[in-house]
Parts: sequence; C-alpha cells; structure tokens
Amino acid sequence: MKMKKAVKVGVAIFAIFILNTAAYAVSEMLFPDVEEGSWYEDAANWAGEAGLITGIDGNFVPEGNVTRAQLATIMYRYDMYMMDKMGMAEEDDTMEEEVVEEEVMEYDYTDLTASEAKDLIDTTPELIVVDVSPHYADGHVPGAVNYPVGDGTLDDTIPTLDTEAMYLVYCHGEEPSRLGAQKLVDAGFTNVYRLEGNYSAWVDAGYDIET
Repeated sequence: MKMKKAVKVGVAIFAIFILNTAAYAVSEMLFPDVEEGSWYEDAANWAGEAGLITGIDGNFVPEGNVTRAQLATIMYRYDMYMMDKMGMAEEDDTMEEEVVEEEVMEYDYTDLTASEAKDLIDTTPELIVVDVSPHYADGHVPGAVNYPVGDGTLDDTIPTLDTEAMYLVYCHGEEPSRLGAQKLVDAGFTNVYRLEGNYSAWVDAGYDIET
C-alpha cells in the first residue's frame, strides 16, 4: 500500500505563521524542544501564545506528523485568532469540537474498555499492543511495544508496520493515545483500537503489568 505523504508540525505552523503579517518577537520559550535560533522558533512560540497549539506532553515536536483532525483544529483556531484581532470573533464553544469530530469520524478507531481490551488480547494472538508513552519502563501492558508519539518515534515506525494488522493503542495520558491511534488510522491502518482510560484503567482493573 502506498503511504500518504504527511505534513510535519514545524512546516504546518511555519506556513501559517508567515501568513501573519505582523512582526513577532519571541517573548518566552514555550516549548523546551524548540531550539533557539531554529527556523521555526518564532512560529512555534507565536502559535503557542496565540493558542493555535498546546503541544504534546509540553513539547512542540516539530518533526511529528499532523493528523487531519489536528490540522482542522489548528486552522479553526487560526481563523478565530484572526477574527478576534479584527474584532469579529463570535462566541461559540461548540464549533471547535464539531470541526474536530467531523474530521475524526471520517477516519475512526474504536475505543475499548479495559475489560474489552483484555478479552481482545487474550483471544487475538496476532494483536499488536502499542504503548505510545515515554513512561513505558515504569510499567506497561504485557507484550506491548513502545513507540512514543511525543518524540516522533511512532511517526518513524509507521511506514514499517503492516497496515492490515490489528493494533491496540494506549498511553498514560488521554490526548497522546488519541493522537497515536489517529495517526495509524490516517496512515491507512484498518484495524485500530484504543484502550479507553489508558494505562490507569488497565491497572485499576487489576490486570497484570510488566516493568
């Protein structure tokens, strides 16, 4: 299967940044992984201050790929940012959520409870369990492989994976697990599940872990 070309976070934010004609001076380094003097430094800090992005685990992840849902959200926030600057912004707390939901529905994965995930693991030996957390060594679901989403490891690994295989994705946090599962779906993977409640739900259910 031919893989779709992905847009990098740094490139996407820089492209939006140069559309903003106002000069910008760095007032604060918002993301620890943004190198001082890098070509995307101003863009990353501007986007953070403008509320276009919040980062992943506090990082900008410039080489990470942007999902369709993320890009839709960024563009919506940029539109609201520009409208606010022109005094045209209208309050609508539901619009951003609707934009993201519309994009995600086109490329969906399936959430499983801890009990459902345990049954799937026990009955599906070919299942690949993917931990996208940087805290894998602190404890993980037995047999899980570790492809952290925050440092670009998952993005680098996706082209080497079988798109027809079955995957169960989880993390130690909600947003990274959703991002990891969505990245697989956006890359054309057809059997993607996500552990609802993530690692804490697995532990709370009393299931075995590995360290």
